[in-house]
Amino acid sequence: MSETISPPALLTTKFFLPPARSDLVRRPRLTERLNEGLQRQLTLISAPAGFGKTTLLGEWIPASPRCVTWVSLDKDDNDAVRFWTYVAAALQMLRSDLGKNTRDLLNSPQPPTFETILTSLVNEIAAFPDVFALVLDDYHVIESSPIHDALAFLLEHLPRNMHVIITSRADPALPLARLRARREMTELRAQDLRFTLAESTAFLNEVMKIGIAEKDVAALDHRTEGWIAGLQLAALSMHGRDDVSAFIQAFTGDDRYILDYLIEEVFRRQPEYIQNFLLQTSILERLCGPLCSTVLNADFGWQIAEAENENRNPQSQIRNAQAMLEHLERANLFIIPLDDKRQWYRYHHLFAELLRFRLQQSQPEAVAELHYRASIWFESNDLMEEAIEHAIAAKDWDRAAGLIETVALKMLARWQQGSLLNWIKFLPDQAFEKRPNLCLWSAYLAIHTANYDSCEPYLQKAEQAWQRDPHDQKLCAVWTARAFLAYFRGNAAGVLESAQQAVALAHPDNAREQAQSRMVLALGSLLKGFIAEAQEGFEKALLASEEAGDDITYLGSCAWLGFVHAAQGRLQDATTILHHAVSPKSREFPRAALMAHSILCDLEDERNNAAAAEAHLRVCVDIDQRSKRSWVLISEGLRALVRMLYKRGDKKEALNLIAHQQTLAQKHRNKTTIQQMRALHAQLCLWEKDLVAAARWAEVSHLASDADFSFGREIEYLTFVRVLFAQARYDEAITLLRRLQRTLEADGRRRCLVEVSVLQALAHKNLGQTQQATYALERALNLAEPEGYLRTFVDEGAPMVELLRQFMRDQQKASQAESSRVLQNYAMKLLAAFPSELVSAAIQTHKTSAALPASYLVDPLSERELEVLKLIANGLSNPEIARKLFVATSTVKRHVNNIYAKLDVHNRTQAVAKGRELGLLAG
Repeated sequence: MSETISPPALLTTKFFLPPARSDLVRRPRLTERLNEGLQRQLTLISAPAGFGKTTLLGEWIPASPRCVTWVSLDKDDNDAVRFWTYVAAALQMLRSDLGKNTRDLLNSPQPPTFETILTSLVNEIAAFPDVFALVLDDYHVIESSPIHDALAFLLEHLPRNMHVIITSRADPALPLARLRARREMTELRAQDLRFTLAESTAFLNEVMKIGIAEKDVAALDHRTEGWIAGLQLAALSMHGRDDVSAFIQAFTGDDRYILDYLIEEVFRRQPEYIQNFLLQTSILERLCGPLCSTVLNADFGWQIAEAENENRNPQSQIRNAQAMLEHLERANLFIIPLDDKRQWYRYHHLFAELLRFRLQQSQPEAVAELHYRASIWFESNDLMEEAIEHAIAAKDWDRAAGLIETVALKMLARWQQGSLLNWIKFLPDQAFEKRPNLCLWSAYLAIHTANYDSCEPYLQKAEQAWQRDPHDQKLCAVWTARAFLAYFRGNAAGVLESAQQAVALAHPDNAREQAQSRMVLALGSLLKGFIAEAQEGFEKALLASEEAGDDITYLGSCAWLGFVHAAQGRLQDATTILHHAVSPKSREFPRAALMAHSILCDLEDERNNAAAAEAHLRVCVDIDQRSKRSWVLISEGLRALVRMLYKRGDKKEALNLIAHQQTLAQKHRNKTTIQQMRALHAQLCLWEKDLVAAARWAEVSHLASDADFSFGREIEYLTFVRVLFAQARYDEAITLLRRLQRTLEADGRRRCLVEVSVLQALAHKNLGQTQQATYALERALNLAEPEGYLRTFVDEGAPMVELLRQFMRDQQKASQAESSRVLQNYAMKLLAAFPSELVSAAIQTHKTSAALPASYLVDPLSERELEVLKLIANGLSNPEIARKLFVATSTVKRHVNNIYAKLDVHNRTQAVAKGRELGLLAG
């Protein structure tokens, strides 16, 4: 999967503007509204099929005051990369360099986030000197939430020189209410588009040349309710009839039957060879001469030759198919040209549906062969997705399986797993029997999308196929996949058992097999709490995967090794290795990227780097949405994301994230994750001061009597301890924390041990056990100082401020050793990270005992700096201090900057507070 991904082929017909037609009813009332709408951001033309949405734009575009570019959408455009590639390519129709940078980003092997891509697109558009409109035609086929969200982002930041027009059969999932309230949207709906009586009269008598009386027009207009397609069908059916009034009056049944009747009437009046052409080409979403010729094969050539006395040969056949398309257009037989060269067409959707229904009734034996021929043509023209769709429709399972196997890896790399899943669901069991590679990738696709139940059957098929072929055995890959499956289901024993099988089957000279088997063995060790063995395993997997060029195993090993380092309390080592896992290459492998970014979010938050943590959070949210929220996150990363969402005020999103993760865990019977999610929800309840809900969780969790402190359950016990705190049950909390401490020390889980030590210090403080509180706090500081922990202390609030200040006073009396000085400096750094009001409150409470000697500064203030500090405390500005000391203002600024640096503060208020705390200033 590490090979370079070539840009997907683009269908140029999707950019063709609808051709201007002379045989239509002019609708100035609507084109004027389109012109007026250009002053706003969006024009939405929303109405059911057959209301003339595209035709209206075809009339408006030639006289439009703006240049227009166009994208015709279809269901395959639900892939976000494909959608925005077409949009960028449409912009290049205006000028070749417009959208080029965006398209390059989309087609790169490591595309950035869509927010970055769309920001690039907005900037390119803003720099374009002309005004223009972009039409997104048939937007109702788009069902992808990421595309809706991205388009909403574009509309929110739309440059003034651009206008967006959307045609759709249903309202798109965009912030329409907001756009409407801001008067940033023009809407044309069915009631606007339906023909008025005057327009119906003009259409029937001037365009269709029926020549019927006004009362008959009114009757037909009433029955069709101004629906343009219905009027067109009726007009075609009335051609050549003597008694038009009787024909119109005969349509007195339920409206839902009128359309079927009219189409049948039109269809029956065509010559047989045209009927056959319509039926047999109705399987195609788009039509062109060569494609139709291939689908119809020799049969149609003979029919045309007989009908028109032409010779039958391949060139004549292609020419005749093209001529037939042009004839259908001239006859208004519901065929719509997609370009101005008369090369590509499509049938009206409703007409195509009726033709396909009739084909199935009249020629069921021909359907499969027609789809097979279409598949051949699309494959030969490198349009693989269409080739697969038609192979499946033909029920040619071997062909479909082969085509899917050809494109599977590239599609997974492009995150197009939705199409793969849909295709694979169609394939019968026998399609997999001789394709073990397809079985293996189907299994990984099932894991990738959290469809775990469907994984093992694919692996059994692959195993059986490779066991039958001694020259092509990849059984190591089967057991590696089984180990991954067991991991995601939380089955530690299953992971180790399968991983040991994989290691035993891995060929010593096959670095890829060595890397993948070592990685899953390390996962098994991790689940069992064997931290050192897990670290060693991930390091081996890292080296082997780098040798093999196996990017996905390399990045996954980086992410997991970073996770292990973080659990060991080695925050800097974790950060270093995790940055390898979020390299540009990781964009191809979102699961590893999501894990790495979530842990980095946690680590940056721990260091109190809010901006960096927020950046990682945004990436996580983006990946999670692209994956349709199908992955279970590790608890530490999820805890960080929930905490970040809560801190920025997104309580609802935090709850939704927990709930969705719990649903996934329940679906896949992952008991460990289910327990973690319940504990995390209880923790959120504590943040919300909902002690009743948190206590209810604690009661049913049975953790008080549970001695299982295995790896991965820390979040449960730490949450349980905090519930005990909220209930003032500090003795019980201390007992549980002491047991947990022994386990963590034995396993080397220093990250969690820091938090346990902090909680022990707080529990002893609340019981008035000052000495034990100090011992526990000092242990926490010794563990945390080398790695620069901050939030573990700061999140505890005022009680921790009091503990830290008491610790500094005790150290002042007890020792001047270098190790003591290091901890004191670290304690001062922690205090500086607390909100200033908490520190100020503590200073007010302990005015006398809080002061520390100035000698405790690593770099003491000079006499002049001390003098400047006192004048700052008196409220003097820099110029006032300069005049008082008879020095230049620049000299005062230099002294002030030195004071800030030595006191580790950032402003005057903090400098004065720190000076009072250190006894440099009077209280």
